[in-house]
Amino acid sequence: MKKYVYNRPLLKRSTAPILLKDEHDQAIGSIRKTYKNKMNRALSWAIDHWELSLKGEDLQAGTSVEIVDGSSWFGRKKWTVTVTREGGESVTSTLRDQSKIATHPKFELVHEGQTYTVSKDLLNRTTRILNSNGNAIICEMKNVSFGKGIKREIVMHGDALCPIFAACLDRLFHTLY
Repeated sequence: MKKYVYNRPLLKRSTAPILLKDEHDQAIGSIRKTYKNKMNRALSWAIDHWELSLKGEDLQAGTSVEIVDGSSWFGRKKWTVTVTREGGESVTSTLRDQSKIATHPKFELVHEGQTYTVSKDLLNRTTRILNSNGNAIICEMKNVSFGKGIKREIVMHGDALCPIFAACLDRLFHTLY
C-alpha cells in the first residue's frame, strides 16, 4: 500500500500544474488541464466544462497519461485515455461516464483488457477505483486537509494502475462532480 498526495486547485478551470508527491514529500509527477486550441480555452471560460482534457507526467517512471475529451459539450460521456510508458510503448483506453444522477457519479474505465469502476461515496466524498467484479479496491482517494487548499490523498492497493493515472482520474472526476 503506497500513499500519494496532491493539492486540488480551488478553481476548476485552472491550468496550473499540480504536483503529485509521495509519502516523503518528493514530487513524482505533475498534472495539468489542457486544451486542443485557444478557441476551446476561451469557450471553457465562458461555458462551464466546454472541454475537459488532462495531461499527467510521472517523473520517476517516465510514464505520461493523456485524457482527451471525446465528445461535445452537450453530450459529454466519454474520453480517450492514452498511457505512454518509457520507451514509447502506448496503451489506449476508454473512459465513459455511467452516472445516472450527480449525487452518485460513476465512471467505467476499460484499460488493458480490464474493466474498472470509478465511483464516489455520497456523504464522505471518498473516490474509489474498483475492479470489474467490485470486490477488490485498486485505489482510494480522499480529502485529508483544508488548510492551504484541498489536499487529496491517494492510497494505491497494488500495481494495476500507476499513481499519476489515478490522480488524473480523480482530478477529472472532481472537476465534473
